[in-house]
Amino acid sequence: MSPSSPLPPPANRPEPVRPPPRRITGGLTLRSTAWPIVGLGTVAQSLLDAALRLVTDEAIIQETFTDFALRGQTRSLIYTPGALDAFIQGHRYRPYTVQVQVPVIPPQAWERVVAAIAADVPLATRLLAGEEIENIDSAFDAAGVHLALSETDLLSRTTDSADTSQFCKHALCAVLLAAEAIDTNPLHMMTVRGMTRDELVERVRQRRALASSVTGAVSAYEPPRPPEAEHLGRAIEADLDGFWDAGPTLREVETPLIGPEVSHPLLRRLGPSPFPNGQFPLAGLLATCYDVASEYVLSETDAEADEISESTADPNPPAADAPSEPPPLPPMPPKRTLGKAKRKN
Repeated sequence: MSPSSPLPPPANRPEPVRPPPRRITGGLTLRSTAWPIVGLGTVAQSLLDAALRLVTDEAIIQETFTDFALRGQTRSLIYTPGALDAFIQGHRYRPYTVQVQVPVIPPQAWERVVAAIAADVPLATRLLAGEEIENIDSAFDAAGVHLALSETDLLSRTTDSADTSQFCKHALCAVLLAAEAIDTNPLHMMTVRGMTRDELVERVRQRRALASSVTGAVSAYEPPRPPEAEHLGRAIEADLDGFWDAGPTLREVETPLIGPEVSHPLLRRLGPSPFPNGQFPLAGLLATCYDVASEYVLSETDAEADEISESTADPNPPAADAPSEPPPLPPMPPKRTLGKAKRKN
């Protein structure tokens, strides 16, 4: 063999073992400790089956279950109408942005679902009271709508990873976690199928109010109307001349400037930076700018409030009443002197 000839490939060389993904703390993990996951309900199982129809390699499924879902590599999982949004930590330093698109229920079908829930008084009462709803799929069955995915419903995914497969392991990890969560709270499935709980509550409330107005039914308690709201019962044509008048009570409305209860709500709504390959932390810069601007506005507001309180204060406050002198003591009784006792013989 000449020195320039290539070396033959070694026989039976073992493939290098891929290390596990970068470890994180506080990630979302599965309750199930063995694959396959058993005991899921019909709705949750339908979502898992839709993903498994796209991923058929058992090695990839086992790797996803062990190294990602069971290991707790998911930083966040958000349920939005028509999608699952997740941040999943892989081998690189920055987590992967994953979105799984789920087929939504048509608007006409949602109308039937809202009508069925409004007609079910116990279910509507628990929903409007904010209680947990476990049998929400019964209302879908009554409306002739399937909350679970059918065999023809297809999932799709969008990630910033280099994986070009139809459904990558990061998307499968998000579906595994979502299936377990949906089995506990079916309202998550309702959200990804097109309607959030808040929207459903509002539409059920409107439906019940409309039905009450048509049937003439009234509520058991009607709060009294304050005197300043008596004009609300008149036709708008009667108040055209003063329609845009604010009235004297406008000055009594207080609009205090306070910081948001959740830090950086706008940045949270916008999600991750649209420049995944950028080297500059744009979201961190905007968060710092918002903090500085909020602190400045709040400090200026406090200073203006102090100036207003000082300007409206009376420059010549009335002097405090001098303490009155205590009343004179009553005169002392005259001192009695006792004579010497006569000595008895």
